[in-house]
Amino acid sequence: MMPNKAISSRAEWYAARERLLVDEKSLTDARDAVNVARLRLPKREFVTSCRFEGEEGEVSFERLFGRYDQLIVYHFLFPRDAGPGHPVWRRGVDGCAFVADHIDAARLHLLNRGVNLICLSEAPFDQIDAFKRRMGWKFPWYGGVTEHYHGEVFSPAAEALRPFPGLSAYQRQDGRVFLTYVTSGRGKQRFKRLRIGTTSR
Repeated sequence: MMPNKAISSRAEWYAARERLLVDEKSLTDARDAVNVARLRLPKREFVTSCRFEGEEGEVSFERLFGRYDQLIVYHFLFPRDAGPGHPVWRRGVDGCAFVADHIDAARLHLLNRGVNLICLSEAPFDQIDAFKRRMGWKFPWYGGVTEHYHGEVFSPAAEALRPFPGLSAYQRQDGRVFLTYVTSGRGKQRFKRLRIGTTSR
Protein backbone atom coordinates (compact mmCIF):
# COMPACT_ATOMS: atom_id res chain seq x y z
CA MET A 1 0.00 0.00 0.00
CA MET A 2 1.29 3.47 -0.91
CA PRO A 3 2.18 5.49 2.21
CA ASN A 4 0.28 8.72 2.86
CA LYS A 5 2.81 11.11 1.29
CA ALA A 6 3.11 14.82 1.85
CA ILE A 7 1.91 17.13 -0.92
CA SER A 8 4.49 19.57 -2.35
CA SER A 9 4.82 22.17 -5.04
CA ARG A 10 6.46 21.34 -8.35
CA ALA A 11 9.71 23.07 -7.32
CA GLU A 12 9.80 21.33 -3.94
CA TRP A 13 9.13 17.95 -5.55
CA TYR A 14 12.03 18.25 -8.02
CA ALA A 15 14.39 19.51 -5.31
CA ALA A 16 13.54 16.50 -3.14
CA ARG A 17 13.93 14.21 -6.16
CA GLU A 18 17.43 15.59 -6.85
CA ARG A 19 18.47 15.01 -3.23
CA LEU A 20 17.24 11.42 -3.44
CA LEU A 21 19.05 10.96 -6.76
CA VAL A 22 22.38 11.70 -5.06
CA ASP A 23 21.75 8.85 -2.61
CA GLU A 24 20.60 6.53 -5.41
CA LYS A 25 23.77 7.15 -7.41
CA SER A 26 25.91 6.48 -4.34
CA LEU A 27 24.05 3.21 -3.81
CA THR A 28 24.59 2.24 -7.46
CA ASP A 29 28.33 2.90 -7.17
CA ALA A 30 28.52 0.84 -3.97
CA ARG A 31 26.54 -1.99 -5.57
CA ASP A 32 28.86 -1.98 -8.59
CA ALA A 33 31.87 -2.33 -6.28
CA VAL A 34 30.23 -5.24 -4.44
CA ASN A 35 29.41 -6.92 -7.77
CA VAL A 36 33.08 -6.76 -8.74
CA ALA A 37 34.08 -8.22 -5.36
CA ARG A 38 31.48 -10.98 -5.77
CA LEU A 39 32.88 -11.97 -9.15
CA ARG A 40 36.36 -12.14 -7.60
CA LEU A 41 35.21 -14.37 -4.74
CA PRO A 42 37.30 -17.56 -4.73
CA LYS A 43 35.61 -20.92 -5.27
CA ARG A 44 35.88 -24.05 -3.14
CA GLU A 45 35.61 -27.67 -4.15
CA PHE A 46 32.20 -29.12 -3.41
CA VAL A 47 31.90 -32.85 -2.87
CA THR A 48 28.66 -34.45 -1.70
CA SER A 49 27.21 -37.94 -1.71
CA CYS A 50 23.64 -36.62 -1.37
CA ARG A 51 21.11 -37.67 -3.98
CA PHE A 52 17.91 -36.01 -5.15
CA GLU A 53 14.54 -37.02 -6.63
CA GLY A 54 13.45 -35.77 -10.04
CA GLU A 55 11.44 -36.76 -13.09
CA GLU A 56 14.24 -39.13 -14.11
CA GLY A 57 14.31 -40.77 -10.67
CA GLU A 58 17.14 -40.53 -8.15
CA VAL A 59 20.13 -38.49 -9.33
CA SER A 60 23.51 -37.41 -7.99
CA PHE A 61 24.37 -33.77 -7.43
CA GLU A 62 26.55 -33.62 -10.54
CA ARG A 63 23.61 -34.77 -12.67
CA LEU A 64 21.87 -31.51 -11.75
CA PHE A 65 24.25 -29.68 -14.10
CA GLY A 66 22.77 -31.46 -17.10
CA ARG A 67 25.01 -30.75 -20.11
CA TYR A 68 26.12 -27.39 -18.72
CA ASP A 69 29.23 -26.43 -16.75
CA GLN A 70 27.57 -23.88 -14.49
CA LEU A 71 24.63 -24.38 -12.15
CA ILE A 72 22.43 -22.04 -10.13
CA VAL A 73 20.25 -23.63 -7.45
CA TYR A 74 17.29 -21.81 -5.95
CA HIS A 75 16.51 -23.41 -2.59
CA PHE A 76 12.71 -23.29 -2.54
CA LEU A 77 11.27 -23.76 0.95
CA PHE A 78 8.86 -26.69 0.53
CA PRO A 79 8.82 -28.97 3.61
CA ARG A 80 8.38 -32.73 3.60
CA ASP A 81 4.81 -32.63 4.91
CA ALA A 82 3.53 -29.95 2.51
CA GLY A 83 1.00 -32.11 0.67
CA PRO A 84 -2.49 -31.06 -0.43
CA GLY A 85 -4.23 -29.22 2.39
CA HIS A 86 -1.00 -27.72 3.75
CA PRO A 87 -0.82 -23.89 3.46
CA VAL A 88 2.47 -24.13 1.55
CA TRP A 89 0.93 -26.49 -1.02
CA ARG A 90 -1.97 -24.11 -1.61
CA ARG A 91 0.08 -20.98 -2.29
CA GLY A 92 3.77 -21.72 -1.77
CA VAL A 93 6.05 -19.71 0.48
CA ASP A 94 5.41 -16.10 -0.50
CA GLY A 95 8.94 -15.08 -1.49
CA CYS A 96 9.81 -18.44 -3.05
CA ALA A 97 6.67 -18.57 -5.19
CA PHE A 98 7.29 -15.04 -6.44
CA VAL A 99 10.83 -15.97 -7.50
CA ALA A 100 9.64 -19.21 -9.09
CA ASP A 101 7.15 -17.28 -11.23
CA HIS A 102 10.17 -15.73 -13.02
CA ILE A 103 12.48 -18.73 -13.28
CA ASP A 104 11.26 -20.18 -16.58
CA ALA A 105 11.89 -16.93 -18.48
CA ALA A 106 15.28 -16.32 -16.83
CA ARG A 107 16.33 -19.91 -17.44
CA LEU A 108 16.01 -19.54 -21.23
CA HIS A 109 18.60 -16.75 -21.20
CA LEU A 110 20.89 -18.56 -18.77
CA LEU A 111 20.91 -21.80 -20.76
CA ASN A 112 22.20 -19.81 -23.73
CA ARG A 113 25.10 -18.72 -21.52
CA GLY A 114 25.93 -22.25 -20.44
CA VAL A 115 24.18 -22.02 -17.05
CA ASN A 116 21.53 -24.42 -15.78
CA LEU A 117 18.97 -23.10 -13.29
CA ILE A 118 16.98 -25.46 -11.08
CA CYS A 119 15.12 -25.61 -7.76
CA LEU A 120 15.79 -27.93 -4.83
CA SER A 121 13.45 -28.62 -1.92
CA GLU A 122 13.03 -30.89 1.06
CA ALA A 123 9.67 -32.37 0.02
CA PRO A 124 9.37 -35.64 -1.94
CA PHE A 125 9.30 -35.22 -5.69
CA ASP A 126 5.68 -36.36 -6.11
CA GLN A 127 4.45 -33.52 -3.89
CA ILE A 128 6.70 -31.02 -5.66
CA ASP A 129 5.60 -32.19 -9.10
CA ALA A 130 1.90 -31.87 -8.25
CA PHE A 131 2.43 -28.34 -6.94
CA LYS A 132 4.61 -27.35 -9.92
CA ARG A 133 1.98 -28.56 -12.38
CA ARG A 134 -0.75 -26.64 -10.56
CA MET A 135 1.35 -23.46 -10.74
CA GLY A 136 2.20 -23.98 -14.41
CA TRP A 137 5.99 -23.95 -13.92
CA LYS A 138 8.28 -25.90 -16.28
CA PHE A 139 11.77 -25.59 -14.75
CA PRO A 140 13.53 -28.66 -13.25
CA TRP A 141 12.69 -29.04 -9.56
CA TYR A 142 14.15 -31.80 -7.41
CA GLY A 143 13.13 -33.05 -3.99
CA GLY A 144 14.74 -34.99 -1.20
CA VAL A 145 17.02 -32.26 0.16
CA THR A 146 18.37 -33.26 3.56
CA GLU A 147 19.64 -31.21 6.49
CA HIS A 148 23.05 -32.75 5.80
CA TYR A 149 23.16 -31.39 2.24
CA HIS A 150 21.87 -27.97 3.30
CA GLY A 151 24.65 -27.77 5.88
CA GLU A 152 27.25 -28.74 3.29
CA VAL A 153 26.18 -25.72 1.26
CA PHE A 154 25.42 -23.03 3.84
CA SER A 155 27.30 -23.94 7.05
CA PRO A 156 31.00 -22.98 7.35
CA ALA A 157 31.45 -26.03 9.61
CA ALA A 158 29.27 -28.29 7.40
CA GLU A 159 26.82 -28.74 10.28
CA ALA A 160 23.37 -30.07 9.46
CA LEU A 161 20.87 -27.26 8.87
CA ARG A 162 17.10 -27.29 8.49
CA PRO A 163 16.45 -26.14 4.90
CA PHE A 164 15.63 -22.46 4.34
CA PRO A 165 15.28 -20.32 1.20
CA GLY A 166 18.51 -19.35 -0.46
CA LEU A 167 20.64 -19.40 -3.57
CA SER A 168 23.82 -21.26 -4.43
CA ALA A 169 26.00 -21.33 -7.55
CA TYR A 170 28.45 -23.94 -8.83
CA GLN A 171 30.99 -24.52 -11.56
CA ARG A 172 32.10 -27.82 -13.10
CA GLN A 173 35.68 -27.81 -14.33
CA ASP A 174 38.06 -30.64 -15.29
CA GLY A 175 35.85 -33.24 -13.64
CA ARG A 176 35.57 -31.33 -10.36
CA VAL A 177 32.66 -29.35 -8.91
CA PHE A 178 33.18 -26.01 -7.17
CA LEU A 179 30.87 -23.89 -5.03
CA THR A 180 31.21 -20.27 -6.19
CA TYR A 181 28.53 -18.38 -4.24
CA VAL A 182 25.80 -18.73 -1.61
CA THR A 183 23.29 -16.32 -0.15
CA SER A 184 20.06 -16.41 1.86
CA GLY A 185 17.63 -14.07 3.56
CA ARG A 186 17.46 -10.68 1.84
CA GLY A 187 20.63 -11.56 -0.04
CA LYS A 188 18.66 -13.79 -2.41
CA GLN A 189 16.93 -10.69 -3.77
CA ARG A 190 20.01 -10.41 -5.97
CA PHE A 191 18.67 -13.45 -7.79
CA LYS A 192 16.85 -10.98 -10.04
CA ARG A 193 20.21 -9.73 -11.34
CA LEU A 194 21.99 -13.11 -11.45
CA ARG A 195 25.44 -11.51 -11.22
CA ILE A 196 26.99 -14.32 -9.26
CA GLY A 197 29.96 -15.40 -11.30
CA THR A 198 28.39 -16.74 -14.49
CA THR A 199 30.45 -16.37 -17.63
CA SER A 200 29.54 -15.86 -21.26
CA ARG A 201 30.05 -18.37 -24.05
